[in-house]
Amino acid sequence: MIFRYGIAGFTLVYALTAWNCVSASAQSPVESPAITVSGEGEVKGTPNLARIQAAVVTHAPSAQEAISANSKEMARVFRVLEDLGVASTDIQTSGFAVSPRYGRYGDSNRPAEIVGYEASNQVAVVIRGIERVGEVLDGLVRAGANQISGISFTVNNPVALLDEARQLAVADARRRAELYASTAGVELGRILWLRDGGGHTPVAFESARAMSAVPVAPGEVTYRANIKASFTIK
Repeated sequence: MIFRYGIAGFTLVYALTAWNCVSASAQSPVESPAITVSGEGEVKGTPNLARIQAAVVTHAPSAQEAISANSKEMARVFRVLEDLGVASTDIQTSGFAVSPRYGRYGDSNRPAEIVGYEASNQVAVVIRGIERVGEVLDGLVRAGANQISGISFTVNNPVALLDEARQLAVADARRRAELYASTAGVELGRILWLRDGGGHTPVAFESARAMSAVPVAPGEVTYRANIKASFTIK
């Protein structure tokens, strides 16, 4: 009785131990060999939208006078933009500041004296239609904008261009993987995973053309997509 109980107990323990081994093996499979590569796609487009940063800067003996003079000049800027057909939704105040102006002294220990004030009102303008950029720039300067800090070009709806760049990036990744697999003497299998690396849109001045009034060269906008992908090998 005791001997049989011992045999039965030993068999039971052995069976449980073997089951646990199989279970652990199923939960931790051996990783399949793979080739991991990156891919890049690039598409160029002609910009149809521009953004301009312009400002009116005024000086006066007092802060109130500086603000008053600045407000009059800025009102002229808004009127000119309206006359040029720029929609109110494409005009946005992007910065306003009032700061003192200091005189200079030879003695560094002597505190600087306030000799006046400066008021600055900055506006961001969206121009829909690249052919109008030069005209708008000229109008801004004539209206009193005495600081143009930046201009950028883009495509109004770049979704189709970005999708094309992404497709090219995936094709580039597969091409690289097939090259490595062929060189290594193996066969490329299915894709295991794919990660989007994002993209950016720098401006490339490659096909510049002059505008009326202020000469402007919009060039081309380049959209890039970058990915990483891993493929099985057979």
